[in-house]
Amino acid sequence: MLFIEQMKDPEEAQKIREQIRTYLENTVGAENFIIAICVEKDLEGKSLKQVAAKKRKSIEETAIELELMGAKCIPFRMCEEDIEYIMKKDYVGTGSDGTAPFYGIGLIHVRSYSTFLHKIKKYALERKAISISHVIRSQTSLPAQIMNWEDRGWIKEGYKADIVVLDLNNIKTETSISNPHVYSTGVKYLLINGKFALDKWKWTGKLPGEVIKLKES
Repeated sequence: MLFIEQMKDPEEAQKIREQIRTYLENTVGAENFIIAICVEKDLEGKSLKQVAAKKRKSIEETAIELELMGAKCIPFRMCEEDIEYIMKKDYVGTGSDGTAPFYGIGLIHVRSYSTFLHKIKKYALERKAISISHVIRSQTSLPAQIMNWEDRGWIKEGYKADIVVLDLNNIKTETSISNPHVYSTGVKYLLINGKFALDKWKWTGKLPGEVIKLKES
């Protein structure tokens, strides 16, 4: 309500529009702000630039309208070339902006469900940017090394039996910005601490994991 009152003042409204325009130009540009969640469902997945063209309004007026209707937007700050350049480095492990959410509740990061399989499928199998062995190392032994876990990350005698059996031909990561709560497929067996968490694609009902912390070197 206070914002709407500010916009009634022509001079103040002009300042606000200019600040919005400057912010967009100095960050990623209107073409790289993607609408994730919106009451106007047909706008989801489109860029701010596309929505402005559809509504025949300026970029800044469209941004204001989306904000007032409570739309959630995601800025794309990196191009594929940058992502591939970084992941090719042998010291870069797989990480995620995601959390461990309750299924179906809340607006969560698109990678909460599919980070690891997405990297395997898109960058190793489809784009051939990295090898399968490279991506697997980035998700297993390398993170264990970074965290100083001397009993994880490898299949070796005396190590914790954290083992994943993948079906590389049937990996599916169907999460999207507007529909992030989707389980991935492609994991046939999952052992955590030597106990099956997934057995022939299905959850066993067991929770054999434990909280482990960084070990000081």
